[in-house]
Amino acid sequence: MLNEDVMSVLRDDMLIDITHLFSKINSASMCPYSSDCFGCLARFVLSLNKVNASEAINDIAFQVSESVPNSEFKGFIDSMRHAFISFSKGGMRDLFEYQENQVWYPRILLKEVITPNDIHTLDSVITLYRGCDQSEYISKAFGQSWSTSEEVAREFAFTHYSSQNWFDSGSRCLLTAKIDRDHVYYSNQRKHEREVVVDTEKLRDLEICA
Repeated sequence: MLNEDVMSVLRDDMLIDITHLFSKINSASMCPYSSDCFGCLARFVLSLNKVNASEAINDIAFQVSESVPNSEFKGFIDSMRHAFISFSKGGMRDLFEYQENQVWYPRILLKEVITPNDIHTLDSVITLYRGCDQSEYISKAFGQSWSTSEEVAREFAFTHYSSQNWFDSGSRCLLTAKIDRDHVYYSNQRKHEREVVVDTEKLRDLEICA
């Protein structure tokens, strides 16, 4: 397991969903390597205090990956390496903005506004779109990243991940919803994705687009 200092960095500083993280580490296929996972995470956290944090994190990831001949374990370590390097370089903004979506990645749960952003350019009530799996709509466990562009969200629903083994076009859908600007944590309308990150509990008028 992890001591409270390490847990605090993961949970409170990096805003990582601890339940999601531990469900991966304690899964049947990863459980044999749980002690290696916890040890690596503790070393990553200590590396954040170093001047050359990125180099130290890369070195640790290489050493740990080489010690365990398991592809899923290596993928987990690589995703955590990527997350820690992003955080070491640009804090929460980089960690959230550069997270990977095509492989397992620690789930980041924003709880406050991150800067810089362009939230002030949004309407007081915003219409949003999100491409996702139908299971997300059924469970109501929505991701925080939405878009002000229906076209972009449609790409995420039906195009971006079509080459992945898990992709099933029949289970994908396009959602739309509304939210007040006061419940937005981040916005970047200058990039193609036109991303808006929200407090999902404040979404309303949710429905599947035709």
